[in-house]
Amino acid sequence: MRSLIVIPARGGSKGIPRKNLRILGGKPLIQYAIDASLNVDFLCDVVVTSDDMEILHIAQSLGCHFVERSSELCGDEVPLDPVIEDAYRRMSDLH
Repeated sequence: MRSLIVIPARGGSKGIPRKNLRILGGKPLIQYAIDASLNVDFLCDVVVTSDDMEILHIAQSLGCHFVERSSELCGDEVPLDPVIEDAYRRMSDLH
């Protein structure tokens, strides 16, 4: 059985707008999570779920799966459970 690593990365943020795209040490912040996930020592799939096309493009360019998140799953009050479930279901459809 393969594991699934889900990286939720919304484009909107109240505190720091588009924080996942901010450059830190020469690369976007989201890249650190993606790189760490792609380099785990067990067999897994990595998927980034986002409403931001630039974040999804970075995910794709780094070699991981990506899911465009629906607007219903992007609000400030949306908990992570439905976001993770949506990514899991959509990845399950691919396999």
